[in-house]
Amino acid sequence: MTRGTRAPKKRPESAVIRDARSSDAADVAALMTELGYPTTPRQMASRLRSIGTSGDYHSVSAVDGDEVIGFVGAMIGYGFECDAPHGRIIALAVKESWRRRGIGTLLVAAAEEWLSRSGAVACIINSGKSRFNAHGFYRSLGYRATGIRFAKAGGPTSNTAMQRTVPRVTTLAGIGGTRRSRPKPGR
Repeated sequence: MTRGTRAPKKRPESAVIRDARSSDAADVAALMTELGYPTTPRQMASRLRSIGTSGDYHSVSAVDGDEVIGFVGAMIGYGFECDAPHGRIIALAVKESWRRRGIGTLLVAAAEEWLSRSGAVACIINSGKSRFNAHGFYRSLGYRATGIRFAKAGGPTSNTAMQRTVPRVTTLAGIGGTRRSRPKPGR
């Protein structure tokens, strides 16, 4: 290749969507790390083994040759608000060099297909509040913002003084902007 020319972009048709394999662990770990969740290949291999033993989870990889270029993980479960099972896409990552070429759409479709076959009547996706491109992607697939997610560091029983003094953050209309308010004394 001569200087100044770029390799032609591969089309999504060259990608194969298939069930994830234990041999995908290193590439999936790299994808999770690229998303901001540092993961070693060993950790991902352990996670894939644990998840793979449950019929309530399903993992799919998008591959180009021997390289995993995308990954989606889904689960099915029940809630207290509804009689029927619901699905969740709990992980979605596409290698940066493959984004905006339809790979994410193919992966979400594969997860939705499995969830539908498993009896889910709805699908939920959580996305970090700063992932604006992902939010637009999910909206383009027909998803809508319905609420916000809360997380607590240190596990479900952790309750430190620092957590009681951190300002609340409320997402306005589920998109973009935030409003901060000071905690009330004694909270």
